[in-house]
Amino acid sequence: MEFRQLRFFLAVAEEQNFTRAAERIGMAQPPLSQQIMTLERQLQAPLFKRSRRKVELTEAGEALLVHARRILSAVGDARDAVQAASAGRSGTIKLGAMYSVVHSLVPAVLRTSREMDPGLTIEVQELTVAQQHRALNEGAIDLAIIRDRVDEPHLSSLQLFEEPFVVALPCAMNLKKDESLKAAWLFRQSYVSMSSKCNPGYAAQLRQFAVSMGGQFDVVQEASDMHTLLCLVAAGIGIAIVPFSVARTPINDVAYHRITSPAPSTWVSLAWRKDNGSPVLPSLISRIEALAAAERDMRLHLLAADERQAAA
Repeated sequence: MEFRQLRFFLAVAEEQNFTRAAERIGMAQPPLSQQIMTLERQLQAPLFKRSRRKVELTEAGEALLVHARRILSAVGDARDAVQAASAGRSGTIKLGAMYSVVHSLVPAVLRTSREMDPGLTIEVQELTVAQQHRALNEGAIDLAIIRDRVDEPHLSSLQLFEEPFVVALPCAMNLKKDESLKAAWLFRQSYVSMSSKCNPGYAAQLRQFAVSMGGQFDVVQEASDMHTLLCLVAAGIGIAIVPFSVARTPINDVAYHRITSPAPSTWVSLAWRKDNGSPVLPSLISRIEALAAAERDMRLHLLAADERQAAA
């Protein structure tokens, strides 16, 4: 029994007429009748009661009809799934993302992908920068929204947007608007920082920023992730310098203040292994790039609004 025989059988069963069934599937009536008789011989059972006016299913035909519809539907689903995967519209992508974009860019990626490609599953893992690099190298994730530029020979990358750092401090400090602008004030404070093992780029940027202002930050404690870092700030252990996107996620007892020139900045990039041949990946990368452009424009608007408010 072949798939085409089931298709021929289904056409005759639904049309109840060999001539109409032949027209429906685009073949002559005699070859269609011959195919049905061949199928009946193979199954060793009559499938139709034939008369001049119409064709009716036998009990054996009724039994085959249920399975024929199920089989042909499954074949159609398989064809659609293969075509969707080949076109990058279905499949599974494991996405690693840092704390700040999990609460900003990632929701937009998930929402848009669900609307445009419902067959695509995106599994999100919140990871530190060091964890993202490790997961990419080990193949544990397919794609990473990562901080700073990526310069590894086996990885491809795309810079999404640049954002400034801001100061995070306990609300209890009641900082005045202009105090965070003074380098002398910054160097008198105690700091909590991301561990250089977990995010070496972050630590290097803060050192460079301190040197550019002619001083050194007094780091009293390090954290392995951004959640812990902000908890330390809220507890009054120290202040922190964090990416602007972090300020968009309200944390109890933590306030954020802008740093004026020369304010440090950081890049958010997209990275993936060069040998990842997933057909889903190119379309998702293009989508994230477009959403990141909208995110960048929104950030510029927020920064401009902050500057107008500070000048008022």
